[in-house]
Amino acid sequence: MHSTVQDGIWKGKASPALYFIGIVSAQWSPTTAKLIYLGLALLWLIPDRRIENLLVDSKE
Repeated sequence: MHSTVQDGIWKGKASPALYFIGIVSAQWSPTTAKLIYLGLALLWLIPDRRIENLLVDSKE
C-alpha cells in the first residue's frame, strides 16, 4: 500500500513546480512553456492507482 500512495503523491508535488517553471520559461521560450504544460496534461491523463484500486474494490 505504501508504494501505491507514493505513486500518486509525486504527481501532486511535481505539478506546482512544473507549472511555476512553465510560467517562468514562458518569458524566454513560449514553446518550452507549452511543452511543459502539454507534459503535465499528459501526466494527469495517467490514472492514479489509488482511484483505480477504489473502483476495482467497489465492483467486488
